[in-house]
Amino acid sequence: MTIQNFPEEQSGLVYSSGDGSLASISYAQEKQASTVVSSGSIASSIFGSRNQAYFVAANQNSHAMMVFDVALGSPLLMNVP
Repeated sequence: MTIQNFPEEQSGLVYSSGDGSLASISYAQEKQASTVVSSGSIASSIFGSRNQAYFVAANQNSHAMMVFDVALGSPLLMNVP
């Protein structure tokens, strides 16, 4: 559903709306590097920071937003009007 391209780092992020996971893709090795977020919930939109330290996912229907800090390893859920 969503692809973020970071050509300078030879990587990208691919969001799967089927299982709600966000995978890191290595263009240099032409393979999936890792699954960076496996929330299990479906997002309307998702964004990862360039250094892949933070991820933000939003669900338009439920008016909710999740911020995931990789260093802490836990999501912060917020209701958005």
